[in-house]
Amino acid sequence: MQHETSESAPPGSRPGRVIIADDHELARLGLRTMLEPEPDLEVVGEAATGREAVELSRRLEPDLVLMDIRMPDVDGLVLCADLKARMDVPIIVCSGTNRKRDGTLALRLGADDFVSKPFDMYDLEARVEAVLRRSSRNKAERPISEPDHYQVGDLVISRSRRHVTLGGRELQVTPTEYRLICSLASRPDDPA
Repeated sequence: MQHETSESAPPGSRPGRVIIADDHELARLGLRTMLEPEPDLEVVGEAATGREAVELSRRLEPDLVLMDIRMPDVDGLVLCADLKARMDVPIIVCSGTNRKRDGTLALRLGADDFVSKPFDMYDLEARVEAVLRRSSRNKAERPISEPDHYQVGDLVISRSRRHVTLGGRELQVTPTEYRLICSLASRPDDPA
């Protein structure tokens, strides 16, 4: 079930855009209900599957993804790594998993935070604010001269979406391969 809302504030002054990805409708509703009163947050989409989460993230370019790791169509840990490899979006995993190492694995695969269900509402709100603050600061610290897109021949790299195409076809690359490609593409005239 995809659910999205329209943009309401101009860029620069708009609230943090959040996508909620959880296969349980009541969990999505609970998170939405908790986040909507916050003036600095806007839930722009909801996804019940991993595929929907990827599609919404590509289309809506959120500032944060709140996701469970129990998804019906993909392992949430794989989804977390996939989203991080495709785009520069902070991820908070909210999960009721019984597997002790899932929190550690989620963080190692790119999650910015892990919160166990059931969670304290105020704790989650503080974590969301902290992750968005760090993300905003990191984006502000990037050099202004760094372009969003690099193109070297048929190779095109979209840095904001962490998307790489060659001859119009998307390449599936690991995070390490992506960083290496970006580094090389940013200096095409440097001798190897």
